[in-house]
Amino acid sequence: DVTTKKELTATAPAKSNPAIGIGTTPGKAAGKFKSAKLVDAQVPYDRQAEVKHAADALADDVTSSFAELEVVVRGTPKLRPGLPVALADVGAPFEGKYTATSVRHVFGDGKHYEAWVTVSGRQWRSLYGLASGGGGGDR
Repeated sequence: DVTTKKELTATAPAKSNPAIGIGTTPGKAAGKFKSAKLVDAQVPYDRQAEVKHAADALADDVTSSFAELEVVVRGTPKLRPGLPVALADVGAPFEGKYTATSVRHVFGDGKHYEAWVTVSGRQWRSLYGLASGGGGGDR
């Protein structure tokens, strides 16, 4: 805080994600490993509420890639990124609700109309994202 000359900090648990509702949680999966902390000091914030919001957003980013999948759906033009999709008849713990990250609608001569749905979280999946650590520079 520039005015009071005090440090602003916030903590947000990365235990669950509202975009994924399946038979387990990111917290349960991560419980198999040692505890770790992720610190992001790249952007300076002026208010405690901004710091808390940034911590919550970072926890959401981390947990958003907890479960990743790709599925093909036949003939469903209403599917699009950001919408919830339900996966059924595939067995536990994979059955449940996911949020589509990307959707590609595919059709052609002699083929069924399909929607290719990807659930991958918000991490960069490009070569640049991999080489840069996925940070993307300044926000």
